[in-house]
Amino acid sequence: MNPLSCEAVNFALKSHLMSVKSIKICLEESSVEDKSLLDVIFLMLDYHDIENIETNTKYGDLEKSLASDLSVQTAKAFRLYSTGQINEAFQITDEIVSKYGYYDDCLLIYIGCLVEMKKTVDLYELSHKLVTLSPENEITWYCIGCYYYCAGQHQLARKYFYKCTTVNPNFGYGWLAYGHSLSFDREHDQAMNCYLRA
Repeated sequence: MNPLSCEAVNFALKSHLMSVKSIKICLEESSVEDKSLLDVIFLMLDYHDIENIETNTKYGDLEKSLASDLSVQTAKAFRLYSTGQINEAFQITDEIVSKYGYYDDCLLIYIGCLVEMKKTVDLYELSHKLVTLSPENEITWYCIGCYYYCAGQHQLARKYFYKCTTVNPNFGYGWLAYGHSLSFDREHDQAMNCYLRA
């Protein structure tokens, strides 16, 4: 992995190819002279490191200067969501979606917040917008599945979770949601199969 490639680091995180700890070790062992870029990457990794509750204080100034950056805001929302601070994560993601549109990395957290907050009307409206804008994107079908899941229509939810995992068989969030909808109807063997694929 190229330690100066933010895209490579982001891909490794999103795809769960490497843990945050492994990426940090890889970066620390690299002989990169541009420490400012490494600091940005370490700040992002701190947000994704759920085991470490506090972000490193040495990045405080950097965090303030990058406060309006979409990647930093999304990483902050991810951390808040992962630690159960759903309302705070929703405020950040709602602002991003309102200002900048449907930024994929943020959209998953936004959908997760809507599900946790049982905002079925918002999920319904978002689903319709996404079908119009990007019907080929797995997140679109995931969002529709989440709407039906929240509405208690698990059979329809499964149909759309299946579709999102057909569009992208490596979409872990889709497999997890598909497993949840199967588990809800006591189809535990199939649910376990979905969880294993995630």
